[in-house]
Amino acid sequence: PRQKPCGEFLSPECVPYLEELGVADAVRDLAPWWVQGMAMHAAGHRALGRFRRVGARGAHALAGMGIRREVFDHVLLRGAQAAGAQWLPRHEFVELVRAPDGRVAGAKLRTGNGEPFEVRAKWVVGADGVNSGVARDMGVRKPIPWLDRFALAAHFEGVAPELHAKAQSDPSVYSRELKVSGAVLGDTIVYDPADNLKLTFVMVQVPGDLDEIEREGGLAEALHQAVNDPTRARITVVY
Repeated sequence: PRQKPCGEFLSPECVPYLEELGVADAVRDLAPWWVQGMAMHAAGHRALGRFRRVGARGAHALAGMGIRREVFDHVLLRGAQAAGAQWLPRHEFVELVRAPDGRVAGAKLRTGNGEPFEVRAKWVVGADGVNSGVARDMGVRKPIPWLDRFALAAHFEGVAPELHAKAQSDPSVYSRELKVSGAVLGDTIVYDPADNLKLTFVMVQVPGDLDEIEREGGLAEALHQAVNDPTRARITVVY
């Protein structure tokens, strides 16, 4: 388990699976953030929805869970080990092992020290993500241009109610400490790996005061108004 970009959300229908795996109580003990619905914003439109029971579904159908990916993965790991699985940390997939008739019979791995390691198995599950080495070895991995994207994720702990930054490019505010309260405009994000991995995006001003956010109808409404108001202050960030 490691930190990685992730939506870090489990839909309500994941709860029965956690129960079946025997890890539901361990997940609840971590005090996840219970999510009762979502507000979605795109292309100038917005929609607010709440989870609800459908048919005879139980109480689990009313809320999903927000939980850190690396924390949740540790719970799954402990559950798998309790069920008898053997964990091989820091092992990298190299290629599949084939039986004489062409069937997949295991996998060749590389240890953290670079040593080869072979595992024989009746079943091989390639749960190794979008850049799956297993899919590549089987010849079923194909490029999908519109999925050639990257994701950004961040966590903040102990953040002060007001964030500040120092301007370095605008002479009128050079070296002054500025209060920052804004939202990143998703369609302005530009990543240039050829230019020293430069990342550029635009932030639009949103209220920095909780009372003002409440007056605008809550955080979702405040963000919606900000991104659709051309008079709001905007700054370009180059990282």
